[in-house]
Amino acid sequence: MQGLDNGLTWFDHVRIPAGNILMGQSARMTDEGKFQAVIGNPRTRFLRAMSRIVPGRLCVSSSAVGMGRASVYIALRYAQQRLTNAPGTNAMPVIEYRSHQLATFTALAKTYGVTLFVNHVKRAYLAQEGEHTADVLNLVNIAKAVSTWEMIAVASVCRERCGAQGIFNVNRISDYILLLQGLITAEGDNQVLLSTVAGQMLAQQWDSVPAKPVAAGQAVTDTGWMMDLMRYREYRLWCDAREEKERSAHEGYFNAWNKVVNPGIDMARLRGMRTALECLHRAAEQARDPAVADALSRLGSLFGLSELQRDGGWYLAHGAMRSEQFLAMPAAADTVCAGLLPHVAMLLDGFALTPELLRAPIAYDGYVDAFSRTALRAAA
Repeated sequence: MQGLDNGLTWFDHVRIPAGNILMGQSARMTDEGKFQAVIGNPRTRFLRAMSRIVPGRLCVSSSAVGMGRASVYIALRYAQQRLTNAPGTNAMPVIEYRSHQLATFTALAKTYGVTLFVNHVKRAYLAQEGEHTADVLNLVNIAKAVSTWEMIAVASVCRERCGAQGIFNVNRISDYILLLQGLITAEGDNQVLLSTVAGQMLAQQWDSVPAKPVAAGQAVTDTGWMMDLMRYREYRLWCDAREEKERSAHEGYFNAWNKVVNPGIDMARLRGMRTALECLHRAAEQARDPAVADALSRLGSLFGLSELQRDGGWYLAHGAMRSEQFLAMPAAADTVCAGLLPHVAMLLDGFALTPELLRAPIAYDGYVDAFSRTALRAAA
């Protein structure tokens, strides 16, 4: 199998002037008109050619978080207006329901965190001139995988929470989901990218060994504790994978690697999610407006609670978290959501989006009239 199998490019009786061939430093044409590769190793040659798509991965990441922000904006604008029957009233906006808050506010937290992470990676990439370091290239690959995987989950939640309106293409979210499906594979399949990152992480030494976090007395909404837990798990996954590779070395390189590829992918993904939480935590600390700081801090707590519950069994098994802490997390997430409710409009304003820009009827004030006008224009 070749490195790529999803397309073919060929020329049929077309003469190309030598000066038009885009070879860079990878090959040259002899005076006799013969193509000659400068890089002899086929894999090195392939990797050099594919290195040109690294900026494309940043573009994919930016596009993914853009669609995530748009999805959350549309869903929460709609949730503020969509009235339902509730005990004691016939006019309750769905955003008041804790079940709706947990789903959509967690999506909001993920979108803020991953957006800040992608911006962090873009700054790191632009700060280096010439050849980029392996650490920066790893961050680019992680950002591409994390942003597309997390944002398709965000868009799917938003689509569901908009009910039947979320199905209609005119409200955009279903289109974003289809586009995000393509981005998961575009410029490098996510699993392949993260497995490559994992291989490089396992080949390196750990700079600063994190201590096992102390579980006693820790509030489950404390983002500092959450980051310590995630950093510790990342390190333990690294240790376990290295030890397994060494034990299996006699079975050959592929078999040894194949035994650790899945935990390696988890480790690489966790590096991205942990960095995203750190970006969100730092943004809250640096915010000048107390209301903004409070809102971002709550988003960080919700982001972290979602991640810790995802891997709660691991933390419990390794004694990094107490059972009562894990059991307290669902109620803590509900409480965080209740505190976020007054900040929703401000957080949506932070996306710098408008209904006119997105043209999704359910995002407009008076969405019923906006949707009716759209339907009438389509029928005319």
